[in-house]
Amino acid sequence: MQKKISSDTKVAYLGPRGTWSEIASEYLAPGAIKVPGSSFAEVLEMAETGRTDSCVLPVENSVEGPVSSVIDLIVGSKINITGEAMVSVRHMLLSNSEKIERIYSHPQAIAQCRNTITRLYPHARIYETSSTAEMARKVKDEVGSAIIGSSRISELYGLGVKARDVCDYSRNLTRFVMLSRGETVSTGKDKTTITFVLKGNIAGSLVNALLPFSTRNINLSMVMSRPEKYNPGTYRFFLDVLGHSDDDSMKDAVSELSGQCSSIRILGCYPRSSWDEAAELQK
Repeated sequence: MQKKISSDTKVAYLGPRGTWSEIASEYLAPGAIKVPGSSFAEVLEMAETGRTDSCVLPVENSVEGPVSSVIDLIVGSKINITGEAMVSVRHMLLSNSEKIERIYSHPQAIAQCRNTITRLYPHARIYETSSTAEMARKVKDEVGSAIIGSSRISELYGLGVKARDVCDYSRNLTRFVMLSRGETVSTGKDKTTITFVLKGNIAGSLVNALLPFSTRNINLSMVMSRPEKYNPGTYRFFLDVLGHSDDDSMKDAVSELSGQCSSIRILGCYPRSSWDEAAELQK
């Protein structure tokens, strides 16, 4: 279930046109005005300062795991997660050249496709780029160059499809979240994302932190940690909890957890999506 979007709503995404972020924004904010940003930090800043109403960011890939740089940005953000979408990412090798000598793409896409690309083009050199869509403009007329990208990029920038579905794994899904000012109401099928830092480094402290949810039969769909950059040896934990913070059992669990933490914050409550029900968004 997506948040209701009006025709004058503005949503920021990592541009330029043709990125998976743009594709995800069309699902999370259909009908909204899409505003491209040049970096994840700028995309988030646009929503925080009111230049746009919301933003869309990738937080996790089923092959490569968490997008750590984005998660770190969200921790410091003043706005909340208000939606999510699981996007089926189908990578293509795109080029207008017969012979492929150089292949460019975003580091995440390269990691997801490296084995297949190496098998298909063992002599090609692989280069990382911050924006595959931006690189598409440059390699369109460049002999020997190709990119790994979506079929949308092929259509937008006039690149031929040399190979389809080049990801190393047949089910390659990326989880995107939408962040906005304000909060969402409970739908009965929600997810709450919580971040916290525990008090001290005590044996069994993480187990004890999760017990308030277990004893109330509240399911956790994700647990992960990130180092606290200004306090080496200390870790910040993240939980995706099935339920809404307005639920009585969730309120009690979070209250009990709070007593064990030096800091805790609910990053958002929102209608949840499922990996098994991932939307096939590529045209």
